Amino acid sequence: FHLEAYGETAVNYNRDMEMFPVVRRIIEKITGELERSGKADKLRELADSEDCRALGAMLHAAAVAKAVAKGDGEAINGILRQVLSTEEGRRVAQKINEAMK
Repeated sequence: FHLEAYGETAVNYNRDMEMFPVVRRIIEKITGELERSGKADKLRELADSEDCRALGAMLHAAAVAKAVAKGDGEAINGILRQVLSTEEGRRVAQKINEAMK
């Protein structure tokens, strides 16, 4: 997609996510399904919870963004392990699980 659109080869296509039509349609479909089911509201409320704010304060945003941009699965797994090792992380994971039922 990047080569076709810009005439240059890209090593990492993550930055093209919003422009990549198939991925964009998938994200739109998931978002629409979450909205119709009412799960989006539950997830938004959870994102604004004290537990999520505490987790956000624990994480280094630049490190998370870098790991995601690079597609560094090992780093992402390490971040998830760090989050899930906390009481807040376990509570948030449980609430996400409940919201998605």
